[in-house]
Amino acid sequence: TADNVVVKVCAAGLVPDQMELTLSADNKFLTLRGMRQEQDDDKAERIRYYQLEVYYGRFERIVSLPAEVSIDRDQLTATYKDGFLKVVLPKKQTLAPGTKIDIAE
Repeated sequence: TADNVVVKVCAAGLVPDQMELTLSADNKFLTLRGMRQEQDDDKAERIRYYQLEVYYGRFERIVSLPAEVSIDRDQLTATYKDGFLKVVLPKKQTLAPGTKIDIAE
C-alpha cells in the first residue's frame, strides 16, 4: 500500500506459539520459521494417505522485501486469524530532497 508493505502467509493448522517471525537487520528479508505437528489422533491410527497436501515438520519461508522501501521497525505488527498470518511493515516516511519544512513559533 502507499503506507505499508503487507505480507500475507497461509499458515493453516498452526498456532502463533509454533511460529517465529524475524526481520533481517538490513530490512531486506522477512523470515517465518515454525513447526507443524501431526495431530495425536492421526498418529494413533497411523493413517496412510493417498494424497496429502499438508506437510508436517519444521519449515522456513524467507520473503524478500522491496529494496527501495525503508521499514519503520518500531511500528511492525503481525496478526494470525483463520489460518492466515498477516504482517504489516510500515514504510518509513522520508522527506524528498528540497522539501519545505514549516517552522513552528
